[in-house]
Amino acid sequence: MLLLRSFKLRFVHRHVRIEIEGTDAGVDLLDAEAGEAFALAGPLLAAVAERAPGSTVRALSVDPRALRLIASIDPPGAIRIEGESLRPALDAVAPLLAHLEGKAKSSLLRREVAVRASPSAALTDESSLVLSAVGVPHRVEQPAAPGAPFTVLAPEPQAAEARAVLAAFEEENKPDPIAAQARQYGESAVGLVFALLVVATHAAARFVASPDLLERGTSDAELILGGQWWRTATALTLHADAAHAGGNALFGAIAVTALAHRLGPAAAAWITLAAGVLANGFTALAHRSGHVAIGSSGAVFGAFGALAVAELAFDRGARRGRPALALAASAALLALLGTAKDADLLAHAFGMISGMLLGAAAALAFREPPRRSALQPVAAAGTILALAACWWIAARSLV
Repeated sequence: MLLLRSFKLRFVHRHVRIEIEGTDAGVDLLDAEAGEAFALAGPLLAAVAERAPGSTVRALSVDPRALRLIASIDPPGAIRIEGESLRPALDAVAPLLAHLEGKAKSSLLRREVAVRASPSAALTDESSLVLSAVGVPHRVEQPAAPGAPFTVLAPEPQAAEARAVLAAFEEENKPDPIAAQARQYGESAVGLVFALLVVATHAAARFVASPDLLERGTSDAELILGGQWWRTATALTLHADAAHAGGNALFGAIAVTALAHRLGPAAAAWITLAAGVLANGFTALAHRSGHVAIGSSGAVFGAFGALAVAELAFDRGARRGRPALALAASAALLALLGTAKDADLLAHAFGMISGMLLGAAAALAFREPPRRSALQPVAAAGTILALAACWWIAARSLV
């Protein structure tokens, strides 16, 4: 709602100046519009005439809230009327006050001012959504040139309200730097190491290892249940072809890197390995016999499942889309790698479920991501030693 702060009637220049509460820029009326205001100012002129009979009023400056009027008159001089003695005249010019507010409102509604400028389209859309939610009229102006900012404009009467709403929203949603730092471990190379390990073991299996040893590394359901447990781990390092290995290396690097960002490289590496082992173990229990498989897809799905749970646990629900994004990535991976003719869908599902359970356990155990430490990559490297130990057992079984 507009509040009339003060106004000036300049009769000599046929000009009216209106000052409105909450805006820095005033509104000017000229010629015919000014004449309409002059016609309603009779009680004010009469109040001046009582103080200076026979004078001609050149200009009036009126502050209704302070009950103050200053008149410039001819012969040269000035008249000041204030306090309760002015109230009857102000009450009599109520139509003038309403007329000036109406003119100011219509003028200001046509006048827009910038309330927010940002180079980010996403942040601008967020600001627009906030203003729409509280009913503040506004519009978004696209950048005038490459590199120019997006601008949120509001009618001048609502500009102060729009700025206050946006400032309150930012204050309420301002991230806590300490808490944000505590909810993440940070960058690590564990995802890259995972990808390199997948590629390296595939190359070794193709060009170096003997067929007998490779057979000892497959995930054979009947043999696993018969006591050859190491196969649940060694099968993770074997792939049917370069495309199979490359896909798992790529998606695994993404998932394990993101998981390490939340849980640290040690937990990310061991959860990924454990989820893959459990996926092969549960798949063997489900098939019992007649099922042979290879590949690290179960471990990759496990990493995505653990990531979804970790995002939910450490973000305390503040970014609800992140867990869903991790699950959506898993679904995309399933569509890409899991629908092929020889894909092991059951192992994929077991891997994801295992990863979610392991991720939940890690989140409960840690409460927050671990601190950065040299022990983290050392502990993560333990998974490579574990895989090497399983292959050593596989090789010993040939003797």
